[in-house]
Amino acid sequence: VVTASRAAAMMGEDERQSPYGLWAQMTGIDPGEDLDQVDPIFWGKVLEPAVEEGVRLRTGWDVRRCQKFIRYAGTEPLGATPDCLIVPRLPDGSPAPYAEWGVLEIKTCDAFAWNEWKKSEDSRILEMQQDPNGAFSWRPPRREPPAGYQIQLQVQLACTGLSWGVIAVLVGGNRLELYHYNRHDGAIQAIAAKAVEFMRMVNERESPPIDWGMDGDAIRRIYAGAEPGKVILGDEALEELALRYQELGKTAKGIEDERGILSAQILATIGDAVEAKLPGGKRITAPVIGEALIESYVRKGFRAVHVREARAEKKSKRRP
Repeated sequence: VVTASRAAAMMGEDERQSPYGLWAQMTGIDPGEDLDQVDPIFWGKVLEPAVEEGVRLRTGWDVRRCQKFIRYAGTEPLGATPDCLIVPRLPDGSPAPYAEWGVLEIKTCDAFAWNEWKKSEDSRILEMQQDPNGAFSWRPPRREPPAGYQIQLQVQLACTGLSWGVIAVLVGGNRLELYHYNRHDGAIQAIAAKAVEFMRMVNERESPPIDWGMDGDAIRRIYAGAEPGKVILGDEALEELALRYQELGKTAKGIEDERGILSAQILATIGDAVEAKLPGGKRITAPVIGEALIESYVRKGFRAVHVREARAEKKSKRRP
């Protein structure tokens, strides 16, 4: 299934992964990176229990940890593991019926990144604020969480069957922002329909378009190996990539991003070949640079792309 945390990438709204990157990971073509070692994700997981407790203390809500996988009740391949559930209380203090509960999704965000969030233009979204007397109330927010956060929450609401949820964001490690969203059935239907099509593409190995700006690392992981001694004949399109790659190598380092994209395109074209001969005489070499022990860590193997001149013909030493 497409889980809530993957739905944003499927919909093209994830800042770290494109639909192709998700497809390559779900088909097993790309082993993927170790996200647990990516600093924002690592610290987000470490701080999640603290943010949960902070929400509980600041709001007085009955917050209950969920962490249970729930599959969508419909036929569409969706699933979710909500962080927590919010349990409202009836006037007599007893828990409200399940249908009145809400979902709590916990996030952490750098203050600089939060300042880049777009200003909210939707009055239906509510942000919790606290007045000088300590009372909380909801108001239209100054900034709106990224679409990926909202997609994740809507999938969780779809799977739990609940009608509302809150995204809790710890900004800069010292400020809590709470955003209230109602269930959006139109959005859920669009996500569910996309999940059906996406899983068909996964099962049939039908690739989405590659986003060369985002998928360079995935391409390099997919084509991390090469068959020793394998040489192919390249075409004019590959030669154009090689010449542009070579040209950028001679310019300022600011062009390194474009060279990274071109190296990924070249690797995707030559596959597991270590060399490609080009129509104009040049050649591409992409050997595997093996693992190396550097001080206290192991450097993983990688493939270095080089554009070289054609090999000079060896002259025979035989006498006429």
